[in-house]
Amino acid sequence: MKAIAGTQDLRNIDRQKFVDLVSSRTDLSKKDVKRIADQLESVWRQVVDQQAPQQDRMGELLDYLKSVQPGRQKQMS
Repeated sequence: MKAIAGTQDLRNIDRQKFVDLVSSRTDLSKKDVKRIADQLESVWRQVVDQQAPQQDRMGELLDYLKSVQPGRQKQMS
């Protein structure tokens, strides 16, 4: 879970996603759905908050390509 928590899409999971997931179980009451969703969100937030966002490698590549003059190469750091 920690390995995927740093990705931007997964960092943006909100409580409603957990409610939707848990409420798909027909044997749970609304009270149980709320309680379980609250627990899931709490644990998820703890994990996400411990992770540094992953670097945007595609963005880095695009920035590099924009900075290189035609016919020239730069050393990447």
